[in-house]
Amino acid sequence: MSSKNKFPPTAEQQAALNAALEGHSLKLIALAGSGKTSTLVLIAHALCQQPNRYGSRKVGKYLAFNKDIAKEAKQKMPVGVHACTFHSLALSQCPAWMKNKLKGQAFHPKDFIEHYNLKDFSVRTFSSPAPGAPKKNGKTKVSGFFQKRIIDAGLDKYMSTAAKYPAERHIAEAVRELLPDVIEEDQKNIVLRLFPLAEILWNRYTNEFDELGIGNNHNVYLKYWANSEPIIDTDFILFDEAQDADPIMLGVLLKQPSHVQVIYVGDPHQQIYSWRGAINVMQALPLPSYYLTQSFRFGDNLAKTCQPILDRLGEANTFRGLPDTETLVDGSNKLPKDIDAVLCRTNLGALECLLEYEKHGLKAQPQNINVKECLDMINNLHEFSLGRRPLKHPLLSSFKSYSELQQYCEDYPGDQAIVPFVKILEQYEYDIISSALTRCQLSKIDDFQSSDGNEFDLIVTTAHRSKGCEWDRVMVHGDFLDHFFDSGSSDKKRKSTTKEEYRLLYVTLTRARKKLYVARLDWLLKELGDINLTVKDGDADKSKDNQNSMGESA
Repeated sequence: MSSKNKFPPTAEQQAALNAALEGHSLKLIALAGSGKTSTLVLIAHALCQQPNRYGSRKVGKYLAFNKDIAKEAKQKMPVGVHACTFHSLALSQCPAWMKNKLKGQAFHPKDFIEHYNLKDFSVRTFSSPAPGAPKKNGKTKVSGFFQKRIIDAGLDKYMSTAAKYPAERHIAEAVRELLPDVIEEDQKNIVLRLFPLAEILWNRYTNEFDELGIGNNHNVYLKYWANSEPIIDTDFILFDEAQDADPIMLGVLLKQPSHVQVIYVGDPHQQIYSWRGAINVMQALPLPSYYLTQSFRFGDNLAKTCQPILDRLGEANTFRGLPDTETLVDGSNKLPKDIDAVLCRTNLGALECLLEYEKHGLKAQPQNINVKECLDMINNLHEFSLGRRPLKHPLLSSFKSYSELQQYCEDYPGDQAIVPFVKILEQYEYDIISSALTRCQLSKIDDFQSSDGNEFDLIVTTAHRSKGCEWDRVMVHGDFLDHFFDSGSSDKKRKSTTKEEYRLLYVTLTRARKKLYVARLDWLLKELGDINLTVKDGDADKSKDNQNSMGESA
């Protein structure tokens, strides 16, 4: 149980509290670092003092998408509020046989291909060999691996929706995304060919008497639970990180009884999971909106650095930082020595960064990455590349040769359990990789937010994994540029960038408290607008702390 907040609420926080006490559902839009958790704790304490329809004190549920965020909330919420993730709530209400399927082995693509006898086939394409060139007719092969990828992507789309059963449209969406250059007639033929297999796979996942497991696919039991139209036994729900909700989560909440108050909380500009079907609830729901626009994490200059990004994302409010706190935004130093964390755009970028720092004698520690599993995969891949079969690794043992594995990586690039490691092994010497990962395995991060500086020099993680966290001194890795500019382009030719990339950049920049190093993003930040990058030797550590308002990581 948490103690009550130490500081009086701001005007924005008080307005949100007053609205919540009226008992109606609402949206609380909280920009980065704006005291969201403190506000929710304040609201939770107040609601738990109110009587419910039976005359006893209200009880609530705090729901989040991220396990770490739910764990943090559990320490702060009053005793009348149960904090958990949407997935853990779903799993707790699933039958034992579905829980057992998590322990069972799911189909590896190679085994699936053999079991259902998938054969490669060709389809017609109509595409340009280069940007701006005339379109030409051609053909492309759809391998068994790629067929399994389409089936998985289609089922992922289905599981994120409110639809009761898988449908051809879910596979069709996957085909259009993965094979956009294939002519429409052949796209339809692919759907007709693969949908029956997708339907079979889903039925096997949800069949109590089928021995096929679901592995780490946690969305299977979430979808199974949602299809049962569950009623959550509570008086109010605080739905945190609501911008990352997919239609299935929203569907469950919208079907709750009218007496259940739902407060949707989040930052629409931190929606970074649209690739898995997330919709922006904060913009979609027609509910009264209340705003938290004052960040307690950093100074006003960093808030101003983020404003052009927010403007591009359609934010009408002005983002404010702490007026009496300076956060150094350094646009010149590409190799700072006083950093706590390096944030990368991709998993591959994080591993590359780890190895580059290792070469320079700095001990970088990966965050939220299972180092033991990484080392095991690298060791097995190395053995396989030398012609020795990796019989000890379940993900590799079904491949007949290393060349077959390489072909799989081309056809199935979305396999994050294998593909990044193959790329790393192609770019770096095995001894360097093995040495770095072995050293990381012996180190330990006890606290996500900080380190004692003895075992390692800095943390390396991805932008996605940094969400909800903060550090004093942060450097942004250069691999973000690949998502805004064509690689190797001398004239910095701009790509057609999705809004999600801007949102991910906003999340990344707002992880810093005292220093933010962005020299590697110089081209990008200059293009975004009139951003004043500080280029000086400063010490933001000496800035004043705001003592008058409540705020924390959010």
